[in-house]
Amino acid sequence: MRAVAFAYGEGPVFVGLGTGDGVVRYTVDTRRRDGWYYYKTLWAIAPTYAEEVVITGNQIRGPHELRFNPGARFPGHMQLRLRFPPDDSRKWRYGPSDTLIRAPGCYAFHVDGEGFRQTIEFEADN
Repeated sequence: MRAVAFAYGEGPVFVGLGTGDGVVRYTVDTRRRDGWYYYKTLWAIAPTYAEEVVITGNQIRGPHELRFNPGARFPGHMQLRLRFPPDDSRKWRYGPSDTLIRAPGCYAFHVDGEGFRQTIEFEADN
């Protein structure tokens, strides 16, 4: 069975992104609107972390920002930040979204939470 996404991140937040070679092929099987490609992305937050999570992103050594569409409903709401509210259920939290990409290059997600910050890098290619 072929994998559809691989989890990246050091935790407590992980992102399901790409097929394992470290490259997001953002023009394949995606929707496009106003020059943005909507790449399906799944976020997972470990049950040990109950606080808010805020995610932003940008191109590394380039001018492009990433945008987000929470809930992955097309065309949805284009946002600069993706937020997950606090949740003390002690269960895994999952958040489907779209990552909106305009151009190929190396990008980074910046994941911020109470007491941690992590950067998750990936390459986008069309």
